[in-house]
Amino acid sequence: MPLNGTKNCQACRLPFPREDYAQKWRNEKPNGREAYCPSCMEELRERRPIKRAAPTLPFEERFWRRVARPSDAPNVCWEWQGGSTIGGYGNFGTGECIYLAHRVAYELAVGPIPPGLLVMHSCDNPRCCRPSHLSVGTYADNTADMMAKGRGSKGPQKVSR
Repeated sequence: MPLNGTKNCQACRLPFPREDYAQKWRNEKPNGREAYCPSCMEELRERRPIKRAAPTLPFEERFWRRVARPSDAPNVCWEWQGGSTIGGYGNFGTGECIYLAHRVAYELAVGPIPPGLLVMHSCDNPRCCRPSHLSVGTYADNTADMMAKGRGSKGPQKVSR
C-alpha cells in the first residue's frame, strides 16, 4: 500500500511522490491505475519503438471493407457497417469530406451520378450499398416510388398556421 502522497511504480513497485508523477511525467492511463516512477519511465521511453503511421489503403478498398456482403442472392442487401446519419444512411469519410455510402457505392460500381439526380434504393434500406439495388432518379421519381410503395403520408395533409 503506498504511503499518503505517493504512488507505487507499476514496473519496480517502489513508491514515488505523486508530485513527480503529476507534474513531470504525465504517464498515467485514463483509468487512473497505472503509473511509473521517473527512473522506470526513462527506461521505458528508451525502449519504446517509434510509432509510424499505418499505410493508408486505396479509397475503394477502404470503402468496400465496411460493406457486409452476406450472400450473392439478388434480393439480399449489402449493408454499410460504418457510421450513419440520423436517417440511417451510411457515412464514409476521407478526412476531408464525408460522403453518403450508397452514393459512393453507385459511383464505384456504375460511374458518376449526373448532376441534379439522386441515388434511390429499390430495397428501401438506407444502409444498403448493393449496386443492383441502387438507381439514379429525380426527386419526382423518388417521391413517386415512395408513394407507390406506401411509404408516403396517408390522406390529406393539414396545414397549420
